[in-house]
Amino acid sequence: MDIDNDGQLEAVVEYRSGGAHCCYTYLIYKKAKTKLKLIGSIYLGDSSEPVFKDMDNDGVMEMLALDSRLAYFGGLCFACSPFLPLIVSYRNNSFIDSTAKFPEIIEQEIQKTLNERDSGIDLRGNALKYLALHIILGKEADGWRGIRKYYPETASWLKEHFKELKKRLDKKGFRKRNMDGRRLLELRKK
Repeated sequence: MDIDNDGQLEAVVEYRSGGAHCCYTYLIYKKAKTKLKLIGSIYLGDSSEPVFKDMDNDGVMEMLALDSRLAYFGGLCFACSPFLPLIVSYRNNSFIDSTAKFPEIIEQEIQKTLNERDSGIDLRGNALKYLALHIILGKEADGWRGIRKYYPETASWLKEHFKELKKRLDKKGFRKRNMDGRRLLELRKK
């Protein structure tokens, strides 16, 4: 697929480290004169099977995936941990988290999360996802209002772990995770 809309196809290689809940890294290569050149990597943790699609019709592919950065958050079990939508774009020769540029997808996930509120899933994980999606949208105050309305029993737990939530949602963290995933891959090659 043509990741950067330059008319040349790139190769996407999935690397799985193994283990019960880990870890997928996607390596993207471009054809250079006589070899393939790594142009970037995307570390997805526990998430696999991304979808590549031009979401904003600009000719450049975005990658849609699930984001496991909230796994085990605040003592949640893995199965109780929410997965967030993740949209990655290739811009200025690097991969960036551009999820917030697609508010309609985040809004759909918020509605889905509310619909699952009484589904037997750990309420804390559901509330965490609800608040995290609002933070990604830039609507933190709306998220807290919804917590008080729909998930009041989780408010103190969320407040206790709020600093950690903000840290995990930080876009710099996305870059760091990708670099850490790439370093792990390089170490395994040695």
